[in-house]
Amino acid sequence: MASDYYATPESLSWKLISASVQSRPRVVADFSAGEGHLLAVAEKKWGTRIKLIANDIDYGFATKLRRRKPHWIVSSTDFLAVHKGVCARNLREYQGLVDIVILNPPFTYQGKHCCTTDLCGVEVTCSPAMAFVANSIRYLRPKGEILVVLPSGALNSSRDQACLNEIKRDFHVRVLAKNARNSFPNCFPSTALVKIVRKPKQGRKPVHASTKSASLRVGPNVFIRRGSIQMHNVPDDTAANCVPLVHSTELQDGDVRLDARMVRSNRSLISGPAVIIPRVGRPSRQKICIMSTKQRVALSDCVIALKFQNIRQAKDAKSLLLDRWRKFSECYTGTGAPYITVDRLSEFVFSAKE
Repeated sequence: MASDYYATPESLSWKLISASVQSRPRVVADFSAGEGHLLAVAEKKWGTRIKLIANDIDYGFATKLRRRKPHWIVSSTDFLAVHKGVCARNLREYQGLVDIVILNPPFTYQGKHCCTTDLCGVEVTCSPAMAFVANSIRYLRPKGEILVVLPSGALNSSRDQACLNEIKRDFHVRVLAKNARNSFPNCFPSTALVKIVRKPKQGRKPVHASTKSASLRVGPNVFIRRGSIQMHNVPDDTAANCVPLVHSTELQDGDVRLDARMVRSNRSLISGPAVIIPRVGRPSRQKICIMSTKQRVALSDCVIALKFQNIRQAKDAKSLLLDRWRKFSECYTGTGAPYITVDRLSEFVFSAKE
């Protein structure tokens, strides 16, 4: 048993799960399930017809759950490594398909109080609890919910601020209740119940290219991210904490050529494997480029990246764009210079995969 495991009391489980507005969810998941207390309450609330997904890094917990709940889908995966492609097959299949994620995540991870993960193509450093939330997003349906027990300080700490800001760009984050210190037996943490839901599309704030970059998940394996760095604001910078800049001029003959141009930025970052295309201008086959390096790069506001879990997926995506070139090139429209949007690109990718 993990040393920092504390089972969620049934009364607290009911309070958290009752915050869901869904009357008939199809798939409910807990990625730090432990002994399965949260999912057991979900099963009482919604019945045995729903699919219940339980994961825990502790193989002992997973083995016991398989015996006690043979109708549940159980895995034993290090959930804080799923962004690296480390994931049980029966867990990977449900990316983008979960209606409700319920979590009481560990507040530390292998003795560490900080870890790094990937959120919509952006590398962020945060607490283990917030990393569980970030990694859960890839499993949500568009109208899915995350119901989570978090340390009270997670919503205000500088450690989690970058990750939380990325989440809040596309999600509403609401504190449901602050728990009493004695809510958990034999420990006295300061915790809160939090609900996270995606913002309605029409309710999102407009994105300004100079400060933000749009991102969107299309299916379980790909994020689409638009760059945000305006070229006229890029200084010549060679400091040690700079990263390579990818502009449309770096897209050459199907490859991303990382020149000496560097930029200091903590936004609009992405690492490979990815396919990077121009956002503006007449589309060219030579500009559909694969970036295989896992080094972080910054994207200018003239390019869009499709980030994948492995290089094979990236190569397949490039082939798809080239094989359906006529349809893809029609996504570039505009009264002046033709351009493509994240929405138009995602619609093309989604329809092409059907």
